[in-house]
Amino acid sequence: HGAAMGALKSLDTADSPSALRAGIAAARPHVGALPALAEEVSAAESKLEELSVASDPAAVERSGMAVAADWPHEGDQLKVLPIPLAPLQEATEQFSSASMVGKGGCASVYRGALPHPEAGSCLVAVKKMHEVHSSSELQALEREITILRQCRHPHLLPLLGHCLDLAAPCLVFPLMTGGSLESRLRLAA
Repeated sequence: HGAAMGALKSLDTADSPSALRAGIAAARPHVGALPALAEEVSAAESKLEELSVASDPAAVERSGMAVAADWPHEGDQLKVLPIPLAPLQEATEQFSSASMVGKGGCASVYRGALPHPEAGSCLVAVKKMHEVHSSSELQALEREITILRQCRHPHLLPLLGHCLDLAAPCLVFPLMTGGSLESRLRLAA
């Protein structure tokens, strides 16, 4: 039981692909001894797969560009769509913790699949701001949307849509696979 707990700890503290591989190898023989270990091994294998995709920048770029290519356009520019709150709630399973991919001081980011008339559905990242409490906060969000509409750069995600519902203001971007920016930076180091 002690070896299983040690393997579990090595998975929890792994901060690089090599540490994840070592943790998975150490944990596999003890999966039967500790029920939670099977889930942790599975999660570690998924994270390792994300990190291996992250080491291929072209694969990551293709995933986001595929969504952008399928999104409606106005001429050669992406059309930034106003999106009602209900489809965003449905896409993110009511902003469930299972759909959350990140959290910061002013917003949480959720993975979702929005229906798309030509592509079936598009995988998106929905950045849900914490509640807006004043008109000045809403104006700040509107300014951010205006700026993001104008930003065009290969290293910036394009804004696909927005929701200005005061209960859950959101920005919608293509979902980029390959882990978080932090994990990609660690991998590069």
